[in-house]
Amino acid sequence: MWMETVTYKSGQVKYKFFERYKCPYTGKLKRVSVTYSTKSKQAQKNALYELQKKIELATSTGASSNKVFMDVMTEYIESGKAFRKYSTHYGLVSMQKAIRKMLLEEDIALSKLNTATVQLAFDEFQKTRSYVYAKALLGLIRQTLRYAHRMGYISDIRFLDNIQLHKPSMSVAQVKKNRSKFLTKAELKELLSKLNDINPPVSLICEFQTLTGLRFGELVALRIQDYDNKNKVIDVNGTLSSRGSLANSAMRLSPKNAYSIRKVSLDARADRIINHFILANKARILWKSNVAKNDYIFVTDGGLPYDIHFVNKIIKRTHFHKPVSTHTFRHTHISLLAEANVPLKAIMERVGHNDPRTTLAIYTHVTDEMQKEVSSAINSIGNAISNK
Repeated sequence: MWMETVTYKSGQVKYKFFERYKCPYTGKLKRVSVTYSTKSKQAQKNALYELQKKIELATSTGASSNKVFMDVMTEYIESGKAFRKYSTHYGLVSMQKAIRKMLLEEDIALSKLNTATVQLAFDEFQKTRSYVYAKALLGLIRQTLRYAHRMGYISDIRFLDNIQLHKPSMSVAQVKKNRSKFLTKAELKELLSKLNDINPPVSLICEFQTLTGLRFGELVALRIQDYDNKNKVIDVNGTLSSRGSLANSAMRLSPKNAYSIRKVSLDARADRIINHFILANKARILWKSNVAKNDYIFVTDGGLPYDIHFVNKIIKRTHFHKPVSTHTFRHTHISLLAEANVPLKAIMERVGHNDPRTTLAIYTHVTDEMQKEVSSAINSIGNAISNK
């Protein structure tokens, strides 16, 4: 401990006592201080006591020794269950299982969590699992510890700031794979034709996705009242969970986020597709007695909304030359709009994105048509500045 004399502008003199300590989270030297109006032996004794208390508080996690980390995580997940979509809650429970295996085979106490424990666990985990998945798990750990901090189970969670995930550089193959998450016009035509040979309604659904950019859950959540026949517009205001019984109306949930609530205009082809399903549903109800009666538009012969797993299985049966899922058609829609030079903001509003990085990540590739435009533009520039 050392002391410094401080003289204020008013002429008042006070004595500031300091002590250094090593921060357990950063390894850096820090200092704490207390100020007294006297430098007597009693003041020095009191200062030493106060400084030690401050250092203990700064270096202690404050974790309750009888709290198990996984129990706290379960508590956190359950506390927000009523406010989350079922699919989101299910995902958190699945991630908790992965975290339990990753950290330790048996439960670990809050008081035992530190930078080294978590960092070493993730270092080992990332040897076999992706950066994206590791990032999601670390996010859940952070959310749990923030909850523990709010509840008073732990007073300091700064050690998490030092956790670093290993983000591997992308290989050429990975870059090409990311750039192929869409279909060219020729590929789209070929795939839709293959789907039509296997299951015509599924082919129409995938084509409708391509023309509107809807998420699959948003598409199957569309109801008669969401379709404005006069103005050729659909009101996207819900999504259907891919888990549980789709016959249960409770499975119709609010959209992914506030930006997902939007109106999407239909071109002539998309309008014909949606009317095809509406008319087919009316005829089915008239002629069949065992059909589920609801307001959904994109339904099977049994009257229930199409299931994403079923549609993806049909898509796989085409044995297409590149990986394709229902989400590929949404990516294709964004790519086609980008190719047509539609402004980024307009694309974001149409597909329900709130972060431009999300949209940019999908169409940062350069399609063949755009490459031709670039080459043409470069030639024009070259001709314009050439002296010959």
